[in-house]
Amino acid sequence: MGGRGETNNNRDNEKVTIYPSEIHTYFYCPRMYFFETFIKKRRGFFSTLRLLIGRAFHFSFRLRDITKKFSYEVPLETSLGNIKIRGRPDAFRIDGNEAYIIERKSSKAPYRGAWASDVMQATAYGIIISREKEIDKIKIEIRYPTKRRLFSLDSYLVSNALKAVSDMVLVKHYGIVPFANRGNRCRKCPYREECFLLDENVEVELVEVGEWIKKISLLDPESKARG
Repeated sequence: MGGRGETNNNRDNEKVTIYPSEIHTYFYCPRMYFFETFIKKRRGFFSTLRLLIGRAFHFSFRLRDITKKFSYEVPLETSLGNIKIRGRPDAFRIDGNEAYIIERKSSKAPYRGAWASDVMQATAYGIIISREKEIDKIKIEIRYPTKRRLFSLDSYLVSNALKAVSDMVLVKHYGIVPFANRGNRCRKCPYREECFLLDENVEVELVEVGEWIKKISLLDPESKARG
């Protein structure tokens, strides 16, 4: 069976804008993306504090970006049919036919690789730059407070990012309720109560939109070759 929700054919030709930060949320938990889209809650004290720490972490690199001739937080967008991807990369630099994108995260780095949500957010910026600047070679750096992880923009990353974008259109445009990526993250989720209530009376097993993301892992760079 498919995901839950109703469709409206009159919306098919409307433009849908997807932001890389939303792609980050989707890979963290598709169900959280649904709630953030439709019933976004006000930030609590600790959430606001983390946001301020994150902003300070980003700002600490500003002089470095200027010195090394990186562009920072420049608005970019590209169109894919009736979908727009629009966002501001933390930093990027274009040298001829090569681009280098930096996505900075104030969270703790995994022991190996990078969190898929972080890489896919940077991949979205890569897709925009690749299409709009006609760049073939793109490197992505995920910069954590004490570590940095490097990736090449390739077909694996691009195809999964675009697959997520397709899912997100179903959620944002038609209100489809997607997969909940259950785990320890649920304990701190501001939508925990609403999320579990949605599943309370479901008596059949659903193949939910976004369920495939649980198989995506970039903690081991070699994992990209699997699946």
